[in-house]
Formats: sequence, C-alpha cells, structure tokens
Amino acid sequence: MFLRLSYILIFCSCCFFTTIYSCSITCLNQTSRALPPPIFINDSLTDIQIVFKISCEDQNITLSYVNVTLSVSNEKTLELKSPKEFELDFTTIHTQNGTFNVTVHGLLLGYSRLYIHAIYLDSNHSILENITTDYDVDFAVKRKQTVLDTIFTVVIIILLAYGLAKATKLSSSTALGLLATGASPGGGASNITIAAFATFPLWILLLGRDFINVHAVHFPWENMFSTLFALIVPASIGLALRYFKPTIADRLTRLLRYVTIFFILYILTFGIYTNLYIFKLINYRIIITSALLPWTGFFIGVVFSLVTCQTRERLISIFIESGLQNTGVAIFFLRLSLPQPDSDLAIIVPIFVALAIPIPLLIIYAIVSAYRYYHKRKAGLTIVAINTPDATQYERLPNSDDEP
Repeated sequence: MFLRLSYILIFCSCCFFTTIYSCSITCLNQTSRALPPPIFINDSLTDIQIVFKISCEDQNITLSYVNVTLSVSNEKTLELKSPKEFELDFTTIHTQNGTFNVTVHGLLLGYSRLYIHAIYLDSNHSILENITTDYDVDFAVKRKQTVLDTIFTVVIIILLAYGLAKATKLSSSTALGLLATGASPGGGASNITIAAFATFPLWILLLGRDFINVHAVHFPWENMFSTLFALIVPASIGLALRYFKPTIADRLTRLLRYVTIFFILYILTFGIYTNLYIFKLINYRIIITSALLPWTGFFIGVVFSLVTCQTRERLISIFIESGLQNTGVAIFFLRLSLPQPDSDLAIIVPIFVALAIPIPLLIIYAIVSAYRYYHKRKAGLTIVAINTPDATQYERLPNSDDEP
C-alpha cells in the first residue's frame, strides 16, 4: 500500500513540476490541419518549394536555434533537394516563430512521405528539455501531361492502328475493333476519361468509313453518361471516406483485395467460358496486328523521349503509358454501338491487345531482375574471394614429423 502511494506521489510531482513546452510545425502549403490531403506535384524538371512554420507558444523559454533533420520514405518517387540536416537561427529575428523552406523534386509517379525531426536549442546550443517535434507530409507525384503526350495518344496511336488495319487487310469488323482500340484514351483500364466522349466518335467517323457504313453506327450517348455517372459516384464516396473516415477506408481497402480476387477468378473461369468462340475466330493476322499496336507504341514512346531529351524517370513513364491502351473503353463502345454479329467480331482485337500489352513489360522485368541478381551474386562472390586469406598466410603448427 505504501509503495502504491509513493508511485502516485511521484507521478503527481512529475505532472506539477515538469515543464511542458509547446512547439509545433505546420505546413503552410496545406489548408487542412486535421487530416491534410497529400501535396500533389508533377514529375517535371521544376523544383517545388514547401513552406513550413515553427511556432513556440511558451514565453518562458528562449528559443535560439533549431536543428532540422529531413528524410523521405520513397526516394524513387520524391527527391530531396534541400540539405538533409541544417540549423535555423532564431537569434537574428528575436521571435519564437519562424518559417523555413524545403525544396523537393518529383521523379516518378507514386507516393512518398517527407519526415521532419526538429530539436530545439537555447543560446548555448543546449537541448531544451522536452522539446522535440516529429512531423510528416504526404506527397503524390503525378505525370505532367505535355504536348508530346497529347499528340501521341490522340493522333499517332490512332493513325498507327489505321495503318496496321489497312496493311494487314483485316475484315471490316476486326479492322474497326483495331481502330476503336487505338481511338480509346491511353493509360490503362482505369483511365476512363471524358475525352472518350469526343475522340472516339470523331476518329470512327473520320477513319471508320473505309471499313463500315458509319451512318449505320449508333453511338450510345445515354449509356456513356450512365457509365460515367456510375464511376464518379463510387469514386466520390471513396474519396469522402478516405478524407473524413480513414479508419473505415482502411478496412474497406482490406476487403477490396478479396473482391478483386473474386472478380479475377470469375473472369478467368466464366468469362473465358462464355467467350470461347473468340479462339475459333482468330488467325495469324489478328494476332500480329493486336500485338504490333501496343508494342509499336512502346517503341515510338521511347524514340520520342530520346529525341526530346526526357529524363530517365519520364522516359520510363512515357514508355509504359505509350503502349497502354484502354481496351475496356473500346469493348464498351463496340458492344453498344455495333449490331450483331459485328460487335462480337470487333471486340476480338481489343481483347488480344489487352493480352499482348504485358508481354514486353514482363520480359523487361525478367531481364532487369536477372541482371540485378547476377551482379549482386557476383559482388558477393568477389567479397568472399577478397576476404579469404591465402594458404601462405596461415601459421604453421609444429607436429610429430618435425621431431628428429
């Protein structure tokens, strides 16, 4: 009992006699303080300056210096241009509040977090008791849409699809499927943009007349707006949950994995079974043209990046996005625009384009992984060979053969 009372007295003494200082760091580039969203920057050549404010509300202390340490969680996405360690001098401004800048540069699309650790010092460079601050800021690096990207996705790919369709002499339905795949917005299956409302019908009307009677094609404007509405509403709900209820959003994210696995298994089983007719209709010309469209897009993207002297990170981004076609949009338009059996015949091409897209990416990934593994293994063997002593360096121990 006496021991418990002693602990309580010690705890109360600490609460009453320990000085607690109030110093904080805030990011002036973020408007929200409770759950601030990430700072969005582009993967451009321009450096971005982020402004931070240091505030010390306790007037009983004399703040003279602050040692700041910076680090980032993902160096492939975000580059830190400012020094990783520096000191702020508050003696010249004679105030407890001040600001400092941190310069960052977006390298590759993705997410990264900036960590800030501040240690507060007095005039003798002694650490003030109980004053340290840890602060972090999230960054989201996105691709900067350039004139090169617009020309490539809106003009070059569709003209490439048109040239392949004419050169290989595909049937009218499959040629329209190839044309529709090239006319769809690039960037993968998740990129269903409003641009499809204008670019897709425009190119089909201009170039599709060589393959079908374009006046007999009905563009499903009602279904297009319904699909766009069905995408915007769930996405808005998800963003609202992530902003206001991040705990619920994290739980739903974990459940999303199982839902994704279910849909993948469903597509690989029932999806393939209901579309087995496609494998009976394919021929070598469909396979070749379906593969050449994205693969040539990859190649042209690399050439354009080298000619325009893009950075390594942007070259990789342009390379990947140049060959990614939104085959889902093409299938959607073809299903709802063309009558039977033209619609079922036309979707063969976008399906095989979707199968051909990951092949060069997987090959490059395998080559890079093997290269890294080989050099890592070679470096390990070299270190072992260097550290292994020669036989002449061992000390010779006396034995019975040395006795006379």
